[in-house]
Formats: sequence, structure tokens, C-alpha cells
Amino acid sequence: DLTVGTTIITTNDELGTLIAADGQGNSVSGAEDIARLGLSSTTDELKVAKIQFGLYASVAGFNGWTLPLIEEFKNLGKTPKLNIEDCATLAKKFFLNRKYKLNPDKWSYLPENFDIQRKAASITFSSYGGFGENPRRVIKVQRYTNGFVTKKDVLRVSELKTKLVPEMKKCFRTFSFQGSGGDYARKVLCSKSRVFECGKNVRRRLDEILKAMAYSCFKDPKTGRMITVFHLTDDGTEVLYEKNADVLMHKYRDFLTEMEIKEEGRVERVEVMNYHLMLARANIQMRREAEEAAVEAAAVQVSLKRKRDTKE
Repeated sequence: DLTVGTTIITTNDELGTLIAADGQGNSVSGAEDIARLGLSSTTDELKVAKIQFGLYASVAGFNGWTLPLIEEFKNLGKTPKLNIEDCATLAKKFFLNRKYKLNPDKWSYLPENFDIQRKAASITFSSYGGFGENPRRVIKVQRYTNGFVTKKDVLRVSELKTKLVPEMKKCFRTFSFQGSGGDYARKVLCSKSRVFECGKNVRRRLDEILKAMAYSCFKDPKTGRMITVFHLTDDGTEVLYEKNADVLMHKYRDFLTEMEIKEEGRVERVEVMNYHLMLARANIQMRREAEEAAVEAAAVQVSLKRKRDTKE
């Protein structure tokens, strides 16, 4: 599989933006791909890259799609008035380019029948700080294997005014998940939405995100190596966590065991449900056959009676 293994989680609220990324793809192969394309990027920027102050991009998918984008946006980042909306629009346009092909001389290790148009990729732009061209916002551009491309705001804060408390604010958020391990992270975080409601506890948010990353590392063989969590605020960038995936999984070993037990229990419940469903279908079939037999028997009785009446 030539797609870079990745798990990236992005969440955004009044406390800033949290971006968690693994480093499985930041390897020798990534460095080779950078050299093939003649880019100035480094392997540290394969997953999360700073475009300019207040604007980051996190990528997942095949390097042939994502690396040229990062390079282009780094060059555009030298422009003072770079807009996050324009970045997302340019990324979508690039992903939709049906004529885009890789240089066979630079990508000679790929098989002859390799088709980049059938490879998926995604890029999530995160801007923070209510200044300049980039207010706090997160936009994800996703390219699917069939060539379909979406661009949407995935994180937002809304106000909910009630009759009892007119000034009450409630935050509605979704999370941005990228990469082969994204579905595993989604299982953990989508049940923890209350932790990410209005509040000021960044560490509690971090704990839940790290649990999700640990579960992704545990379940997805393509997720791993170094796990890093960035906290983006109006004041700049802070690395809240940076440790090896093995250390992270050891820290949350009890949680991982609990998740596995739940998963096994879920499988057992599905099997039991399927068994009862099979019995129910069998009973329905038996009833139908009995009804058909009764109708047939009644028809035979009617036929015999008519024959007797005719003889008489």
C-alpha cells in the first residue's frame, strides 16, 4: 500500500486548536518522495506544516498528492494576506485535476499500472486568532479514490439562546479525522463530546485526544512512531505532548483493554442478535409453510366434497 499511514485529529474551540498527529509516515520513504519532487519540505512537515503565523495544514494520503500542496502553500505563505478560504479552494482545485500525473522518472519505483487518480488524500487547514485574513476556522478538503472531492468547515461554534438563560452559550463541534486510523479515533472521541463543550480544561481535552491516538496506534498497523499534539492559540504554537507511540499505548493500557472488551462484547451481541434474527426468520418461514399447507388441505377438502356432491 503506497498511501502513507496516518492518524490526525483536529478540534477547534475558544481555547484554541488542537492537532494530534502520528509520525508513521515521517520516515525514509517520505524523505525519498521529497527528493523525487525536488521540494524544500522536511520529513517533520509531512503531516503538520506551518504555512504562516496563525495558519497550519495537516495532510494524509498519498505523498504524490499532498507534498506538492504543502510546498505550494509554503510559498504562498510568504504573502501577508493569505486567506484560509483561498487555500482550501486551491487545494480542492488541485485534487480535482484529472490530468495530474506523476513524473515517471522521479517515481520509477511505482508499478506500471499505478494510477494516482485512484489514490485518496486529504488536507485540513487550521487558522487561529481573530486577526488579519484568518479568523479561527478549520476547513477540510478530502479527495476520495473515485475522484470525488469535498470542501467543508468541519468545526464551528454556535450560540444557543434559551428562554430561561438568554445569554447561555453552547458549543456544537465535530472533529476532523484523517488517515487510515481516523475511524478508530472517531470511535473514541465521538462518545466524548461533553468533554469538548464550553470549558477551560485543555488538559482534559488532551487526555481524551491521547486516548483516541493510543487506540488508533493499537488498532491500525499504519499508525505509530512519534505522537505529537500541537496547541495553536492567538499567542502562538505549543507542543503539549510528544512521545513514542509505545509509551502512549502503555500509559493507556487499561483504557485499551476496556475498549477491546467492549469491542468483543459488541461482536458477541451482534452474533446473538443475528442468531435470534435467524430463528425469527425460520419461524416466519415455518408459519408461512403451515399456512400454505392448511390452504392446500382446505382446497383438497372442497374438491372432494364437490366430487361427492356430483356423484350424489
